[in-house]
Amino acid sequence: MPQTAITVVVLAADGSESEDLPRSLPSGISCFDRWGNPMPVPTQATRSLTYLAADDDMREELLHAFTSEAPATESKQDVAALVDTTLSALCDGKPEPWTLFSAQGSLAVIADDAACVTATRAQFRADSDLAAKFRLPAGAQAANLTVRPAGPFTVGSFTLAGGDRKQAVSFVAVPDGPGGRWRYTSLTILPDAGQPDPQKTESVTQVLKIWESAILEASTLKLHDTLSAGPCCLMAATLNGEYFMFANPTYLLAMMNTAVLWGPATTSKMTFSKVVISGSVASVVGQWDVASMAFGIAPYAITATLFEENGAWKIVSMCASAA
Repeated sequence: MPQTAITVVVLAADGSESEDLPRSLPSGISCFDRWGNPMPVPTQATRSLTYLAADDDMREELLHAFTSEAPATESKQDVAALVDTTLSALCDGKPEPWTLFSAQGSLAVIADDAACVTATRAQFRADSDLAAKFRLPAGAQAANLTVRPAGPFTVGSFTLAGGDRKQAVSFVAVPDGPGGRWRYTSLTILPDAGQPDPQKTESVTQVLKIWESAILEASTLKLHDTLSAGPCCLMAATLNGEYFMFANPTYLLAMMNTAVLWGPATTSKMTFSKVVISGSVASVVGQWDVASMAFGIAPYAITATLFEENGAWKIVSMCASAA
């Protein structure tokens, strides 16, 4: 009896929220939930696994449904293009701001001396009033863009000028959008008031220095107190290609605890190239030179955003990635 070839695709969202599919799936395929129960043809990917099965004559149609609708000439986007798109989204609302952020996890922060607003991708998508709080003055211009590739991430910063204010922006991005487009995992926008007070700078960077000491001492006991209890986005990528993103700080600490079991690092030194402080919010960009069994021997690009909570600085977003 002739055998019929079957192609099976496992569909799942790359993040905590559902994602619309780029194209409609063919109606003739068979669909099953994770327990093998038949189900309707889905229009979205969710965190729950869905199995899609197609006979050989429908294989190409099924696979074609997962290709991006973007033309080939637009399939690649560099980080500079992401910055341009950011200006359009935050000045004019086109595209919608939530599309700038990774489905894997993200946190945006905008602040001035009087107020601070945070938003995840899901919050941007669901709350237009919240998105409006990130609106920039019409005609805002970006300058002094610096980018540093760091494994799966790119970290960078630029300045914004528009209206009567100048702002400093720091970010972390990954190329996980449709067609390999870059999207933010972290975006922080603060007033740029020039060089901050040295004592305030010291109080901010000392929090990150606790992480520097942790791998020298092979102990994570002091790390929990450095992290905010509120929404966060924590990212790490090691020299050997391991790649982590956490919205729950406990998971990052568990990973760090496993890493320090390999033994103390022989080198762990942070240097900071830019610190911006506005009221109770700070952003930091720098480098973490590491030599250890767990993390290898490499310079790690590091960027972080911190909030002052009850008189102590706490990390709300951080990326440490081998450059």
